[in-house]
Amino acid sequence: MAMKVMIQNLLLLSLVATVGCSETRMTGTAVVVIKETLKSPSTAKFASSDLVLRDGQTGVVTVDYEAQNTFGAMLKSQACVCVDLDLHNGKVMQNSACASGRQPATGLLDVCKKMVGK
Repeated sequence: MAMKVMIQNLLLLSLVATVGCSETRMTGTAVVVIKETLKSPSTAKFASSDLVLRDGQTGVVTVDYEAQNTFGAMLKSQACVCVDLDLHNGKVMQNSACASGRQPATGLLDVCKKMVGK
């Protein structure tokens, strides 16, 4: 009986873990893409990352982080990253395109898909 309950709990935990899997992979990919663009990636401290738009395996993730610039000063920044899990690809978007809110959500996803080659 105890073994049956333990197996049921493990199955439930694995189900819960897979529900947010693609969102976690998108935000994780966005962090890796940001690190690749930094002058000093080892100094990066990531405050938050949020999936703001999504269409299937393509999404736009905002990332708030702090990292040293070329002169050693710590700067806080926000970046928008277009991520595609099918293509294992991610690109940093210009902040004006993402943060300004001027483009409708569908327009931003269209820009994102072009950036990653879909």
